[in-house]
Amino acid sequence: MDSAPLTAASLAGVRQWFRSEARPYPWTLTQDPYALWISEIMLQQTVVTAAVAPFSAWMARWPDLASLATASEEDVLRAWEGLGYASRAKNLHQAARLLIARGQTSLPHTEVELRALPGVGEYTAAALLSFAFHQPALTLDANLKRVFQRLDAAPAWTPALEARWRTLWAELVDGPSSRESNQAVMQLGQRVCRASSPSCGVCPLSGGCQARSLELTGVIPEPKVRTVIEKRTTVMVWYRFDGTWWLARPDKGRFSNLWLMAPASPESPAGEKRPLSGRVHTYTKYRDRLTAFCVPWTSGGDPPLPPAWSGRWVTLSEAASLGMVSVYRKILEEASSLSLDLSV
Repeated sequence: MDSAPLTAASLAGVRQWFRSEARPYPWTLTQDPYALWISEIMLQQTVVTAAVAPFSAWMARWPDLASLATASEEDVLRAWEGLGYASRAKNLHQAARLLIARGQTSLPHTEVELRALPGVGEYTAAALLSFAFHQPALTLDANLKRVFQRLDAAPAWTPALEARWRTLWAELVDGPSSRESNQAVMQLGQRVCRASSPSCGVCPLSGGCQARSLELTGVIPEPKVRTVIEKRTTVMVWYRFDGTWWLARPDKGRFSNLWLMAPASPESPAGEKRPLSGRVHTYTKYRDRLTAFCVPWTSGGDPPLPPAWSGRWVTLSEAASLGMVSVYRKILEEASSLSLDLSV
Protein backbone atom coordinates (compact mmCIF):
# COMPACT_ATOMS: atom_id res chain seq x y z
CA MET A 1 0.00 0.00 0.00
CA ASP A 2 1.19 3.53 -0.78
CA SER A 3 -0.36 5.06 2.34
CA ALA A 4 -0.47 3.86 5.93
CA PRO A 5 -3.62 1.82 6.74
CA LEU A 6 -3.81 3.51 10.13
CA THR A 7 -2.85 7.11 10.90
CA ALA A 8 -2.64 9.19 14.04
CA ALA A 9 -5.90 10.87 13.05
CA SER A 10 -7.80 7.64 12.35
CA LEU A 11 -6.52 6.04 15.57
CA ALA A 12 -7.65 9.14 17.45
CA GLY A 13 -11.07 8.57 15.88
CA VAL A 14 -11.14 5.03 17.29
CA ARG A 15 -10.25 6.35 20.74
CA GLN A 16 -13.06 8.90 20.45
CA TRP A 17 -15.49 6.13 19.50
CA PHE A 18 -14.24 4.13 22.48
CA ARG A 19 -14.85 6.99 24.93
CA SER A 20 -18.49 7.24 23.86
CA GLU A 21 -19.27 3.58 23.14
CA ALA A 22 -17.02 1.51 25.42
CA ARG A 23 -18.53 -1.23 27.52
CA PRO A 24 -17.25 -0.88 31.08
CA TYR A 25 -15.97 -4.22 32.33
CA PRO A 26 -14.55 -4.48 35.88
CA TRP A 27 -11.00 -4.80 34.57
CA THR A 28 -11.29 -1.74 32.30
CA LEU A 29 -12.10 0.41 35.34
CA THR A 30 -8.90 -0.38 37.22
CA GLN A 31 -5.20 0.14 36.72
CA ASP A 32 -4.17 -2.27 39.47
CA PRO A 33 -1.53 -4.59 37.92
CA TYR A 34 -2.70 -7.57 39.98
CA ALA A 35 -6.35 -7.18 38.98
CA LEU A 36 -5.40 -6.72 35.33
CA TRP A 37 -3.22 -9.83 35.48
CA ILE A 38 -6.09 -11.90 36.85
CA SER A 39 -8.45 -10.58 34.17
CA GLU A 40 -6.04 -11.24 31.32
CA ILE A 41 -5.50 -14.83 32.38
CA MET A 42 -9.25 -15.35 32.83
CA LEU A 43 -10.01 -13.90 29.41
CA GLN A 44 -7.73 -16.32 27.57
CA GLN A 45 -10.05 -18.38 25.34
CA THR A 46 -13.03 -17.28 27.44
CA VAL A 47 -16.02 -15.22 26.31
CA VAL A 48 -15.73 -11.76 27.87
CA THR A 49 -19.16 -11.80 29.51
CA ALA A 50 -18.46 -15.20 31.08
CA ALA A 51 -15.48 -13.79 32.99
CA VAL A 52 -17.27 -10.88 34.72
CA ALA A 53 -18.80 -12.79 37.65
CA PRO A 54 -15.77 -15.06 38.29
CA PHE A 55 -13.44 -12.05 38.16
CA SER A 56 -15.50 -10.11 40.71
CA ALA A 57 -15.74 -13.14 43.00
CA TRP A 58 -12.01 -13.79 42.72
CA MET A 59 -11.07 -10.19 43.55
CA ALA A 60 -13.41 -10.18 46.54
CA ARG A 61 -11.75 -13.34 47.88
CA TRP A 62 -8.12 -12.71 46.90
CA PRO A 63 -7.68 -8.96 46.28
CA ASP A 64 -3.88 -8.99 46.06
CA LEU A 65 -0.80 -11.14 45.57
CA ALA A 66 -0.36 -11.86 49.27
CA SER A 67 -3.87 -13.24 49.73
CA LEU A 68 -3.60 -15.42 46.61
CA ALA A 69 -0.22 -16.73 47.69
CA THR A 70 -1.63 -17.97 51.01
CA ALA A 71 -4.64 -19.69 49.40
CA SER A 72 -4.72 -23.45 48.99
CA GLU A 73 -4.40 -24.88 45.50
CA GLU A 74 -7.70 -26.73 45.98
CA ASP A 75 -9.53 -23.46 46.74
CA VAL A 76 -7.95 -21.76 43.73
CA LEU A 77 -8.94 -24.56 41.38
CA ARG A 78 -12.48 -24.59 42.78
CA ALA A 79 -12.79 -20.85 42.18
CA TRP A 80 -11.56 -21.30 38.61
CA GLU A 81 -14.13 -23.96 37.77
CA GLY A 82 -16.09 -23.22 34.61
CA LEU A 83 -13.35 -21.09 33.05
CA GLY A 84 -11.50 -24.04 31.52
CA TYR A 85 -7.80 -24.81 31.37
CA ALA A 86 -7.19 -25.29 35.09
CA SER A 87 -3.46 -25.04 34.45
CA ARG A 88 -3.98 -21.28 34.11
CA ALA A 89 -5.25 -21.06 37.68
CA LYS A 90 -2.39 -23.22 38.91
CA ASN A 91 0.09 -20.93 37.14
CA LEU A 92 -1.48 -17.85 38.76
CA HIS A 93 -1.15 -19.47 42.15
CA GLN A 94 2.45 -20.52 41.57
CA ALA A 95 3.41 -17.07 40.26
CA ALA A 96 1.87 -15.34 43.28
CA ARG A 97 3.76 -17.61 45.66
CA LEU A 98 6.97 -17.07 43.73
CA LEU A 99 6.68 -13.28 43.84
CA ILE A 100 5.77 -13.16 47.53
CA ALA A 101 8.67 -15.51 48.34
CA ARG A 102 10.95 -13.00 46.65
CA GLY A 103 9.60 -10.21 48.82
CA GLN A 104 7.66 -8.55 46.01
CA THR A 105 4.20 -7.14 46.68
CA SER A 106 3.28 -6.30 43.09
CA LEU A 107 3.93 -7.55 39.58
CA PRO A 108 7.19 -6.65 37.85
CA HIS A 109 6.98 -4.07 35.08
CA THR A 110 9.46 -5.30 32.49
CA GLU A 111 8.74 -7.77 29.70
CA VAL A 112 11.61 -10.04 30.68
CA GLU A 113 10.47 -10.31 34.30
CA LEU A 114 6.81 -10.75 33.38
CA ARG A 115 7.48 -13.49 30.86
CA ALA A 116 9.55 -15.36 33.44
CA LEU A 117 6.39 -15.89 35.49
CA PRO A 118 4.44 -19.16 35.06
CA GLY A 119 1.71 -18.80 32.45
CA VAL A 120 2.71 -15.33 31.19
CA GLY A 121 3.35 -15.31 27.45
CA GLU A 122 3.97 -12.59 24.91
CA TYR A 123 0.39 -11.31 24.74
CA THR A 124 -0.23 -11.26 28.50
CA ALA A 125 3.05 -9.46 29.13
CA ALA A 126 2.17 -6.86 26.48
CA ALA A 127 -1.30 -6.35 27.97
CA LEU A 128 0.14 -5.75 31.44
CA LEU A 129 2.83 -3.41 30.14
CA SER A 130 0.20 -1.39 28.30
CA PHE A 131 -2.82 -1.48 30.64
CA ALA A 132 -1.06 -1.42 34.02
CA PHE A 133 2.26 0.27 33.35
CA HIS A 134 1.43 2.55 30.38
CA GLN A 135 4.22 1.32 28.18
CA PRO A 136 3.88 1.39 24.36
CA ALA A 137 3.25 -2.33 23.89
CA LEU A 138 0.93 -3.81 21.27
CA THR A 139 -1.70 -6.19 22.69
CA LEU A 140 -1.98 -8.29 19.58
CA ASP A 141 -5.04 -10.46 20.21
CA ALA A 142 -7.48 -11.96 17.69
CA ASN A 143 -9.55 -8.76 17.60
CA LEU A 144 -6.63 -6.52 16.69
CA LYS A 145 -5.38 -8.98 14.11
CA ARG A 146 -8.80 -9.04 12.42
CA VAL A 147 -8.98 -5.24 12.30
CA PHE A 148 -5.46 -5.00 10.91
CA GLN A 149 -6.04 -7.73 8.32
CA ARG A 150 -9.17 -6.03 7.03
CA LEU A 151 -7.49 -2.64 6.87
CA ASP A 152 -4.78 -4.25 4.72
CA ALA A 153 -7.13 -6.69 2.91
CA ALA A 154 -4.72 -9.45 4.00
CA PRO A 155 -6.40 -12.89 4.03
CA ALA A 156 -3.84 -14.49 6.36
CA TRP A 157 -1.86 -13.29 9.34
CA THR A 158 1.82 -13.76 8.52
CA PRO A 159 5.11 -12.90 10.26
CA ALA A 160 5.71 -10.18 7.67
CA LEU A 161 2.28 -8.65 8.31
CA GLU A 162 2.88 -8.75 12.06
CA ALA A 163 6.25 -7.03 11.69
CA ARG A 164 4.63 -4.33 9.56
CA TRP A 165 1.95 -3.62 12.14
CA ARG A 166 4.35 -3.63 15.08
CA THR A 167 6.45 -1.04 13.29
CA LEU A 168 3.42 1.10 12.46
CA TRP A 169 2.01 0.83 15.99
CA ALA A 170 5.31 1.94 17.49
CA GLU A 171 5.18 5.05 15.31
CA LEU A 172 1.63 5.93 16.38
CA VAL A 173 1.42 4.97 20.06
CA ASP A 174 3.42 6.22 23.01
CA GLY A 175 3.16 5.30 26.68
CA PRO A 176 0.36 7.69 27.71
CA SER A 177 -1.88 6.63 24.80
CA SER A 178 -1.04 2.92 24.92
CA ARG A 179 -3.77 1.67 27.25
CA GLU A 180 -6.62 3.52 25.57
CA SER A 181 -5.40 2.79 22.04
CA ASN A 182 -5.14 -0.96 22.64
CA GLN A 183 -8.45 -1.19 24.46
CA ALA A 184 -10.18 0.92 21.81
CA VAL A 185 -9.09 -1.24 18.88
CA MET A 186 -9.79 -4.42 20.87
CA GLN A 187 -13.38 -3.37 21.54
CA LEU A 188 -13.75 -2.19 17.95
CA GLY A 189 -12.82 -5.69 16.80
CA GLN A 190 -15.03 -7.33 19.40
CA ARG A 191 -18.14 -5.26 18.76
CA VAL A 192 -17.91 -3.67 15.31
CA CYS A 193 -15.30 -5.41 13.16
CA ARG A 194 -16.69 -8.80 14.14
CA ALA A 195 -15.61 -12.04 12.53
CA SER A 196 -19.06 -12.40 10.94
CA SER A 197 -21.48 -9.63 9.96
CA PRO A 198 -19.20 -6.68 10.75
CA SER A 199 -20.97 -3.33 11.24
CA CYS A 200 -18.90 -1.43 8.68
CA GLY A 201 -21.41 1.43 8.52
CA VAL A 202 -20.57 2.59 12.04
CA CYS A 203 -16.86 1.77 12.02
CA PRO A 204 -14.59 4.82 12.45
CA LEU A 205 -11.98 3.10 10.25
CA SER A 206 -14.30 2.15 7.39
CA GLY A 207 -13.07 4.95 5.11
CA GLY A 208 -9.58 3.47 4.91
CA CYS A 209 -10.52 -0.21 5.09
CA GLN A 210 -9.31 -2.07 2.01
CA ALA A 211 -11.39 -5.17 2.76
CA ARG A 212 -14.55 -3.07 2.77
CA SER A 213 -13.67 -1.20 -0.41
CA LEU A 214 -12.96 -4.52 -2.15
CA GLU A 215 -16.08 -6.17 -0.59
CA LEU A 216 -13.93 -8.79 1.09
CA THR A 217 -15.01 -8.45 4.72
CA GLY A 218 -16.86 -11.76 4.46
CA VAL A 219 -13.73 -13.70 3.52
CA ILE A 220 -11.05 -11.79 5.46
CA PRO A 221 -9.66 -13.16 7.65
CA GLU A 222 -9.66 -16.61 6.07
CA PRO A 223 -11.79 -18.92 8.22
CA LYS A 224 -9.79 -21.37 10.29
CA VAL A 225 -10.59 -25.02 9.77
CA ARG A 226 -11.00 -26.54 13.19
CA THR A 227 -10.53 -30.27 13.59
CA VAL A 228 -12.91 -31.78 16.13
CA ILE A 229 -12.25 -35.28 17.37
CA GLU A 230 -15.39 -37.05 18.55
CA LYS A 231 -15.20 -39.26 21.63
CA ARG A 232 -17.71 -41.32 23.56
CA THR A 233 -17.15 -42.06 27.23
CA THR A 234 -19.27 -43.98 29.70
CA VAL A 235 -18.80 -43.01 33.32
CA MET A 236 -20.03 -44.68 36.47
CA VAL A 237 -21.13 -42.47 39.35
CA TRP A 238 -20.51 -44.81 42.26
CA TYR A 239 -22.06 -44.10 45.64
CA ARG A 240 -22.06 -45.92 48.96
CA PHE A 241 -24.87 -46.31 51.42
CA ASP A 242 -23.00 -44.12 53.91
CA GLY A 243 -23.68 -41.12 51.64
CA THR A 244 -20.22 -40.88 50.03
CA TRP A 245 -19.38 -40.64 46.34
CA TRP A 246 -16.38 -41.88 44.37
CA LEU A 247 -14.35 -39.19 42.59
CA ALA A 248 -11.23 -39.82 40.55
CA ARG A 249 -8.55 -38.03 38.53
CA PRO A 250 -5.63 -38.98 36.32
CA ASP A 251 -2.16 -38.57 37.82
CA LYS A 252 -0.94 -36.68 34.74
CA GLY A 253 -2.36 -34.61 31.92
CA ARG A 254 -4.92 -31.88 31.45
CA PHE A 255 -7.26 -32.98 34.26
CA SER A 256 -4.65 -34.06 36.80
CA ASN A 257 -5.57 -31.17 39.12
CA LEU A 258 -9.33 -31.67 38.90
CA TRP A 259 -11.76 -34.32 40.06
CA LEU A 260 -14.22 -36.19 37.85
CA MET A 261 -15.63 -39.70 37.53
CA ALA A 262 -13.50 -42.43 36.05
CA PRO A 263 -14.64 -44.06 32.80
CA ALA A 264 -16.35 -47.41 33.06
CA SER A 265 -14.16 -50.47 32.59
CA PRO A 266 -14.75 -54.18 31.94
CA GLU A 267 -13.82 -54.76 35.58
CA SER A 268 -16.72 -52.63 36.81
CA PRO A 269 -19.02 -54.95 38.80
CA ALA A 270 -22.62 -55.20 37.74
CA GLY A 271 -25.11 -53.19 39.71
CA GLU A 272 -28.43 -51.44 39.53
CA LYS A 273 -27.65 -48.72 37.00
CA ARG A 274 -29.66 -45.52 37.02
CA PRO A 275 -29.16 -43.69 33.71
CA LEU A 276 -28.36 -39.99 33.91
CA SER A 277 -28.66 -37.26 31.29
CA GLY A 278 -26.25 -37.43 28.38
CA ARG A 279 -23.79 -34.53 28.33
CA VAL A 280 -21.14 -33.16 26.03
CA HIS A 281 -17.70 -32.22 27.28
CA THR A 282 -15.85 -29.99 24.80
CA TYR A 283 -12.20 -29.18 25.40
CA THR A 284 -9.28 -28.30 23.11
CA LYS A 285 -9.99 -30.30 19.93
CA TYR A 286 -12.23 -32.93 21.54
CA ARG A 287 -15.98 -33.30 21.81
CA ASP A 288 -16.62 -36.06 24.34
CA ARG A 289 -20.19 -37.35 24.48
CA LEU A 290 -20.70 -38.62 28.01
CA THR A 291 -23.08 -41.38 29.02
CA ALA A 292 -23.39 -41.60 32.80
CA PHE A 293 -24.94 -44.12 35.18
CA CYS A 294 -25.49 -43.81 38.91
CA VAL A 295 -24.61 -47.13 40.57
CA PRO A 296 -24.42 -48.23 44.23
CA TRP A 297 -21.05 -49.65 45.30
CA THR A 298 -21.65 -52.73 47.40
CA SER A 299 -18.35 -54.56 46.94
CA GLY A 300 -15.34 -54.38 49.19
CA GLY A 301 -12.43 -52.09 48.40
CA ASP A 302 -12.78 -49.28 45.88
CA PRO A 303 -14.14 -49.06 42.34
CA PRO A 304 -11.69 -49.88 39.51
CA LEU A 305 -9.58 -47.13 38.01
CA PRO A 306 -7.58 -46.84 34.78
CA PRO A 307 -3.79 -47.09 35.15
CA ALA A 308 -2.18 -43.98 36.70
CA TRP A 309 -5.44 -42.70 38.21
CA SER A 310 -6.27 -42.07 41.86
CA GLY A 311 -9.61 -41.82 43.63
CA ARG A 312 -11.27 -40.96 46.91
CA TRP A 313 -14.66 -41.22 48.60
CA VAL A 314 -16.18 -37.85 49.49
CA THR A 315 -19.35 -36.45 50.93
CA LEU A 316 -21.33 -33.95 48.89
CA SER A 317 -20.15 -31.13 51.14
CA GLU A 318 -16.55 -32.18 50.56
CA ALA A 319 -17.14 -32.35 46.81
CA ALA A 320 -18.49 -28.80 46.88
CA SER A 321 -15.07 -27.55 48.01
CA LEU A 322 -13.03 -29.52 45.49
CA GLY A 323 -11.99 -28.37 42.04
CA MET A 324 -13.89 -30.46 39.51
CA VAL A 325 -14.35 -30.55 35.77
CA SER A 326 -17.57 -28.53 35.54
CA VAL A 327 -19.53 -30.99 33.38
CA TYR A 328 -18.74 -33.77 35.86
CA ARG A 329 -19.97 -31.61 38.73
CA LYS A 330 -23.29 -31.33 36.88
CA ILE A 331 -23.37 -35.11 36.59
CA LEU A 332 -22.75 -35.45 40.33
CA GLU A 333 -25.42 -32.87 41.11
CA GLU A 334 -27.95 -34.77 39.01
CA ALA A 335 -27.01 -38.10 40.59
CA SER A 336 -27.26 -36.71 44.11
CA SER A 337 -30.72 -35.31 43.35
CA LEU A 338 -32.12 -38.79 42.65
CA SER A 339 -34.15 -40.61 45.24
CA LEU A 340 -31.48 -43.07 46.32
CA ASP A 341 -31.53 -45.51 49.20
CA LEU A 342 -28.62 -44.31 51.32
CA SER A 343 -29.65 -46.20 54.43
CA VAL A 344 -27.10 -48.61 55.85
